[in-house]
Amino acid sequence: AATGSAVYMEATRHLADALEATGRRIEARNYWDRLIEEYRRGRVQGSGSLGVAAVAFWRRGSIQDARDVFLDATDSDAGEVSLETLADFGYLFLEKYNATEALNVFRDCLKINRFYPKALTGIALAKRYDSDFEAATYAMTALEVNPNYVPARNLLAELAIESEDLREAEEHIHASLQTRSA
Repeated sequence: AATGSAVYMEATRHLADALEATGRRIEARNYWDRLIEEYRRGRVQGSGSLGVAAVAFWRRGSIQDARDVFLDATDSDAGEVSLETLADFGYLFLEKYNATEALNVFRDCLKINRFYPKALTGIALAKRYDSDFEAATYAMTALEVNPNYVPARNLLAELAIESEDLREAEEHIHASLQTRSA
C-alpha cells in the first residue's frame, strides 16, 4: 500500500502499538514518527487515517497536536467520522483527566453504534474516574457484545481487586489471558 493510504496508516499504527506493547519503544517511536511525517506532508485524508495521525502525535507526547488532528478527524462536516477515531479521541481525554469530555465523545460513539465495546469500556473507565459505580455495568455490557474484549475484562478485574473480590478478579484475569493467548 502507498504511504499515506488508509491501509498503510492502519498497518503502521498496529505495528507501532505491538512494538510498544512488547517493550520496543524506540522502534515504535520510529513508526509513530513516520505517521506524523505522512500527516505533515499532506498525504493523510479521511477520518480514520487522520485519527491514526492523531494517535501518533499523542504517543509521541504532542498532546495539543493530537487534539487538533482529532478535531479535524471527527468533524462531521468533512465527511463520515470513523468510529475508532472518535473512540480514540475519547481515550485521549481520559488520559488527560477530562472524564466529562471523554464521556461526551464516547456517547457520540454510541449514537453511531450503541454496541461498540471500545466506547462502552471508555464510558466505564470515565465513570470509574468519577467514582461512579456504573463502571462495572458498562464493562459488563461491553463483554455481552464481545465476550473476548480484553480491556473490559481487565477493568472488571481491577474493580474486583479494589472491592477485594479476589475470586472474581482471578476469573477475569484468567479469561483475559486465555483470550490473549488464543
